[in-house]
Amino acid sequence: MTRTLNVAYLSQWKIIIKWIRRTHRGLEDQDYLFQPAKNINHMWFNFAHIIVAIDLGPVIRGDEPFISKEMHDMFGFGAIPDPIAKDYPTMESLHELFEKVWARDKEIISEITADEIDLLPQIEVHPAFAALWNTRGRIIEVAPIHASYHNGQSNLIRKMLGKLNNF
Repeated sequence: MTRTLNVAYLSQWKIIIKWIRRTHRGLEDQDYLFQPAKNINHMWFNFAHIIVAIDLGPVIRGDEPFISKEMHDMFGFGAIPDPIAKDYPTMESLHELFEKVWARDKEIISEITADEIDLLPQIEVHPAFAALWNTRGRIIEVAPIHASYHNGQSNLIRKMLGKLNNF
């Protein structure tokens, strides 16, 4: 059996999506705010940051973003976590948004063609990522790795809280 690029991409994405979901099992809101040191991302920030980073619609297809500008400013590149999450969306609303973004991402990844893989992104990519996120295919490849990095941070915090049995 020959695996298509779409199947390979989806396989990678499904793994990290499953890991992210598992990271959030059995947690209370106060758990999401634990910061082991100043300026270390807490899980609330990490989760919202992941959602911002994986909204592929605008960059791959030119779709309207699911992420508001306010949320992008609060959780995107260069944002600093608020230790009390004062103006943050609720975790419930973030989980709903995560599933909404993933549903569209799954469709995008399933439908992208070999001819589109090497095309430029539909929107301007932040200069800090321009060399890494330089094609639509590269964005699909790198986004779950980036999500895995931040989800790993959240799992370390989870372990520091003594909440080990999420898998």
